[in-house]
Amino acid sequence: MEPVRFPTQDGVSLEGEIRRPDRTALGSAVVCHAHPRHGGSKDHPILWALRNELASIDIPPIPVPAELRMFRRPALLLAGEGDVYCPRPQLEALGTRLPEAEVAIVPGTDHFFWRREKEVAEIVGAFAGRLLG
Repeated sequence: MEPVRFPTQDGVSLEGEIRRPDRTALGSAVVCHAHPRHGGSKDHPILWALRNELASIDIPPIPVPAELRMFRRPALLLAGEGDVYCPRPQLEALGTRLPEAEVAIVPGTDHFFWRREKEVAEIVGAFAGRLLG
């Protein structure tokens, strides 16, 4: 991991880490944790699982620019079944307003995906694989 800091206009500095893939990078992702006041941390197990999954998946070559003309910014909207910060009905309603959105609800967990890190990472990895494949 490579540490990185992002200065803000109000003098606060945000801390981050760069996880490079195991082979030549063909894409990138920004993964953010929940707000620290709600239990978020850059060291949360879900972030470790996500970055390791994304760095290890077998991604095919990036299409040439002519093949990207139909690209409409797909989005994965992901929440736990018991998420009190992003209730399922609201997330699904947002998904219907975004033409390229895919909604995934992880059963039996909440906003923090406790003990479901690997499953969530696989959902994100599969989404990224479908986008790039």
